[in-house]
Amino acid sequence: MTATSEHLEAFAPLTWATPYLTSPSWIACDRQRGTEPGEDTDRFCRDTMRANNGVRNWLELYEKPAPGAKVTKSISLIKYGTGLNGFPGICHGGALLTLMDEAMLHILVANTVLEHGLGFMKVGEDYWRLQLHDGKSAQEVLKGRLATATMDVKLLAPVLCPGVVGIETIVLGDTGNKMRMKATMRDRQGKPLLTVEGLWIKIRVVKSSTQFKMHSILASVYALSSLLPLAIAQTSGTFNTLTFNVAGLPAALNGNDVPGDKTTNTARIGKLFSQYDIGVINVQEDFNYHATLYANDDHPYRTPTSGGVPFGSGLNTLSNYPYTGFQRVKWNTCSTFDSADCLTPKGFTFMRVKIAEGAVVDMYNLHADAGTTAADNKARAANLRQVSDYIKANSVGNAVVVFGDSNSRYTRTDDIPDVSKTENGMTDVWLELVKNGVPPAKGADALLCSNPSTTNECEIVDKTWYRGSDAVTLKATKFDYAGHMFLQENGDLLSDHNGVLVDFSWSLNARRSVSDVFGGEEGTWYNDLSAIASLASPKVSSITLRGKERIDAVSVSLASGQTLSHGGTGGEATTLTLAADETLTSAQLCQGQKNGKTRIFYALFTTSAGKTVSTGVKTDDCVTRTAGTGRGIVGFLGRSGDEVDQLGFIYSSA
Repeated sequence: MTATSEHLEAFAPLTWATPYLTSPSWIACDRQRGTEPGEDTDRFCRDTMRANNGVRNWLELYEKPAPGAKVTKSISLIKYGTGLNGFPGICHGGALLTLMDEAMLHILVANTVLEHGLGFMKVGEDYWRLQLHDGKSAQEVLKGRLATATMDVKLLAPVLCPGVVGIETIVLGDTGNKMRMKATMRDRQGKPLLTVEGLWIKIRVVKSSTQFKMHSILASVYALSSLLPLAIAQTSGTFNTLTFNVAGLPAALNGNDVPGDKTTNTARIGKLFSQYDIGVINVQEDFNYHATLYANDDHPYRTPTSGGVPFGSGLNTLSNYPYTGFQRVKWNTCSTFDSADCLTPKGFTFMRVKIAEGAVVDMYNLHADAGTTAADNKARAANLRQVSDYIKANSVGNAVVVFGDSNSRYTRTDDIPDVSKTENGMTDVWLELVKNGVPPAKGADALLCSNPSTTNECEIVDKTWYRGSDAVTLKATKFDYAGHMFLQENGDLLSDHNGVLVDFSWSLNARRSVSDVFGGEEGTWYNDLSAIASLASPKVSSITLRGKERIDAVSVSLASGQTLSHGGTGGEATTLTLAADETLTSAQLCQGQKNGKTRIFYALFTTSAGKTVSTGVKTDDCVTRTAGTGRGIVGFLGRSGDEVDQLGFIYSSA
C-alpha cells in the first residue's frame, strides 16, 4: 500500500522522510503483525510497546526490489508518547533497542512476504507451538530461521520523549546463513541519534569434529519477541580458533602434494569453514584462490586480500566477531635458501577482536620463514622475535592469541617457539593441554605427525599461544589437530597441513573492566591497566585535560601518588580536583578529522558530585561512556602521539 493522509500527518515533522512516504518505489504498511483473531505472537510489540501512551503510530516502508531481487533497504517511522521514557523527557534504552531490532526485522519480514505471498508468522505457527510443548528446544523447532545474534550499539545523542523518529536500515551483507545490517535512528532534522550494526544468524545444528553443537542465541529469534538486552550483561563465554594453511599457492608453483584441483579444493575448504562455524579462523597461503575461498564461506567479518603471488602475504582472517585496527606487517628478515620465502611479502597480521562488551582480544596471524638451512633458521628466529617485540609495543595490557604457521619445532636447536612465553607471558596450548607443560627436548628427534593426524601427541609447526589480561581471563579448554575435519568428499587431503583447533573460555574481571576505545588508529598504543591492577583500590584525586581545538593530552593523578598521562604538551591545561568520596563517573568524547586522520576533538568528564571538566571543540560524531554503578574511571587506554588519537577508559570498583 501507499502512505495514507493519516500517515503523512503523523510523520510530517520528519521532513527528510516525506520523499519515501510519497514515492511509488516505496511500499508502506502499518506495523500490525500478530493482530488477527486467534494469533498469539508478538505481544511485546503489539501490546506492551503501544500501551500506556507508548507507540502511537508505527509505519514500515521498504524499497521495491527489482524482479527476483531481495529487499535491501527499509524505513521505519515511529511516533510515541511518554510511555517510552526512562528519565523524564528521555526515551528508555530498552525501548530504543527494541525499535532498532524491529526495524532490521522488517527487511526479513518484507522478503518473507515477497517470497511466499503470505503474511508474516502465518506459516507453521501452530506447528512451532505444538513442537515446543512436545519438549523440543526452541533451536530445534526454529531451525532455519534467522535470529539476532549481536548488536553493536552507538548512542550519539539523547532521544527525546515524547517524539517522532525515523529509522533507516540497509543490508551490509547477506550470505543466506548470516546477514549484517545497519540501522540509523534520525530526528526531525535527519540528525543521527543512534546507530546499530546487527548480525543475524540462521539457527542450525552444526556437526563439529567430535560432537554436535548448537548455535547459542544471544538475542531474539525473529519469529518470537525481542530479548536482545539480555545479551548486554554477558560476563563470560566461549569462543574457538582455527589456524589452517590452505595451500593456496598456484598449482604450477607448488602442488603441496595434495590431489585434485586447487579451485575445487579451496571451495570445499570455504564450505567447511561455514559448516563448522568456527569463531575466528587464521589462514596462511591464501594466495591465488582467495576469491573462491570467500565465495564459499559465510563468516561476517573477513580481512581484505593483499593479493596473490608475488604481491600478497597469503594471510587472512575470517571471524564471527567484529575487529578493529587491522595491520599487515612484513618480516624484516627472510631467506630464499630452501623455500623462496622472500618472493612474497610474508609476515604477520594484527587485529583487535571484540568477543563481547569488555572482552577484547588482540589476535595475530603469522607465516614464518620455512626451510632448515642456517639462513632459514636465523630468519625464522628473527621472525618470531619481531612478533614478540610488536606484542610488547602494541598489546600492552591486553589479552592476546597468536595462531598461525610458525614453521618452528621445539625439537630444533635453533628454533625459538618459547619466545612467546619468555618475552610475552604467553602459553602454548599444545604444551599446556597435551604435554602437561613440558616441551620436547631441543635436539631430540622430531615428533612427526601424519596428515590427518591420528594423535595430538606429535608436533607440527602450526601453533597457538595465548594470554589473558587484568580485565579478561582466558583459558584454553580443548586442543585438537583438525586435519580430519578438512578432507575432500572422497577422503583425500585438502591441504598439506593439519589445522589446529582450540576452544577457549573467557570471563570478565569483577573489579576492573575496560570500555571500547573511540577515535583513530594513529599514534602509539597505551594501556594503564597493568598499573591499575597493582592497586587494591585505585582512587583518582585529580584529572587534567590539555587542549584547545582538539585534545592534546589526558592525565589523572591517583591518591597512591601515581600519575597516568598520555598525549603531548600542547594546548591549555584544565584541572579538576576531586573530593575524597568523589569519582569520575562518565565521559563524553567527540572525534573528527585532522589532516585526513581521526583524532579526539573534545572530551567532557563528569564526577559523581555532578562537577565537570572539558576541553576541545565538539563535533557531530560523539559517544558517551559510563562507568556504571559502584565504579569509576581510574585510567585510560588508546593511542596517542603529540595529541590523543584514540581514547578508552579503565573502570574500577571502589
